[in-house]
Amino acid sequence: MKGFEEFSIMTNEKKEGIWNKAIFVFDANVLLNLYRYTEETANDLLSIMTMMKERIWIPHQVALEYNHNRISTILQQTNSYNLILKDIDNAYREFTSALKEKLKNYENRHPGIEIDKLFEKIEMNICDVRKTINSAKELHPDYLKNDPFYEKIDSLFDGKVGENPFTQQSELETIFEEGHKRYENSIPPGYKDAKDKKGKIRVWNNLIYKNEYGDLLVWKQILLKAKQEKTSVILITDDNKEDWWQIVSGKTIGPRIELLREFKNNDDANEDFYMYRTYQFMKIAQEHINDTDVKLSSIKEVEELKSLGIVNNENFISAAYSNRDLLLRKISNQNKEKLKHLYKELNAQSIGPFSNEYYAEVIPFDNLVASDLDKALKALMYDTGYYYLEVVQGDLSPEVKSSVKLYFDDIVPRIVVLDMLVELEIFSEVNVIPIV
Repeated sequence: MKGFEEFSIMTNEKKEGIWNKAIFVFDANVLLNLYRYTEETANDLLSIMTMMKERIWIPHQVALEYNHNRISTILQQTNSYNLILKDIDNAYREFTSALKEKLKNYENRHPGIEIDKLFEKIEMNICDVRKTINSAKELHPDYLKNDPFYEKIDSLFDGKVGENPFTQQSELETIFEEGHKRYENSIPPGYKDAKDKKGKIRVWNNLIYKNEYGDLLVWKQILLKAKQEKTSVILITDDNKEDWWQIVSGKTIGPRIELLREFKNNDDANEDFYMYRTYQFMKIAQEHINDTDVKLSSIKEVEELKSLGIVNNENFISAAYSNRDLLLRKISNQNKEKLKHLYKELNAQSIGPFSNEYYAEVIPFDNLVASDLDKALKALMYDTGYYYLEVVQGDLSPEVKSSVKLYFDDIVPRIVVLDMLVELEIFSEVNVIPIV
C-alpha cells in the first residue's frame, strides 16, 4: 500500500537490490565477537570483510565502543576457563555429597559393590575434564600481547571510520534529550538499554557519553552518512533486542518499521536501509563473492553464539555479582585505608594522570583480606564497566607488587588502578576521600 511500504515484508528481489548498492556498517558487537569465536571462524569473517573492504564503514560511536570494550572482552574470555572450572567443581561436590548420602546404606552390606572405588573412578573422570579445560586455557591466544584482530580491523577500516559529528557537549546533550523522549515512547533504537545502562557514562576526548544512548548515537551517525553520501545502508549487528528488530510472536520479521521509515525520510535520494545478523551476512556474502572459502562450520558457530545472546559486553557474567551495592557497603574502614595507601603509592610512581580509555579486569588485592571487597571490586567491572584501567609498559615497585596480585600473571606488563576511590564513592556512598 502506497505510503505504508515499510509494513510489507521485503521481497528477496528488493533485498538483493539493496545488497548490490549499499555500504555495509558493522556494529561494535560484531567486532568484539571476533574474540569470542575460534580463530578459524574469526578469520573467515575477516576474510569476507576484506573482500568487501571498498564498501565497509563504521560510525565514530562504533569505533569508540569497540576500543573501550576490547580489553575487557579479551579478559572475560580468558577468565571463562576459571569460571567453568569453578562451576564444575561446585557441581561435582554437590553431586558426590548427594550420591554418598544415597549409597551409604550399601557400603557395608553389598559384597559386589565397592563404593570407594566408584568414587575414585568418578574423580578420575573429573580430573580428565579439568585437564582438558586447563589445556584449552593454556592454548588460548594471548590477545593482550599479540592481537591480530585489532591489527586487521585497524587496517580494514583505515579511512573508513566516521568523524565524530558531535564535538561539543551541548550537541551530545541535545541527542540525549531527544533520546529521553524517544525512549519514553519506545521509539527505536536503543530504548531497551535505558534500564540496564541508565546512569553509566563513558568519557572520551573531554566529552561525556551516556551509555544508554549509545545505539541512538550509532543510528544518528548512520543517517548522517547516508544523507551525505546518498547511499543505502546495510547494518550488520548481533543485537537481538526488539528496539532494532521487528519481532512478532517470537519471530523476527526484519528491521523495525520505524527505522525503515526514518531512513526513508532522511533524504530525498530514495535510498534504503536493511539489517542482517552476522551469520546471515556471512551466508549471503558467501553466495555473492567469488573465490571465498568460508566454511559452513564458521557460519554455524556464529549463529550459535547469536542464539546464546552474548553480544553485550557490559552485561556479560554480570549476574554473578548482582548484589553490588550490598557488597560495597561491607568494605571496612581498614580496607579503605589500604586502598588509599595503594592509590597514594601508585601516584608516587608518577603513573598518573590516569587514562579512562580502556575497560579491563579489576585486580584482586592480596592484602585486602575481606572477600567482600574482592567481590565488590569485581562487581563494579562486570556489572557496570565503570572500572577503567590503563595498560602501560614497565614493572611496579616491590612495595606495590607485594600489595597487588596480577590477576593474569604475565599477561599485562603493568596494570594501573584508575581512580578507584572515586568510583567507590559514587557507587557505595562509603564517603571515601580520594588522595590526589
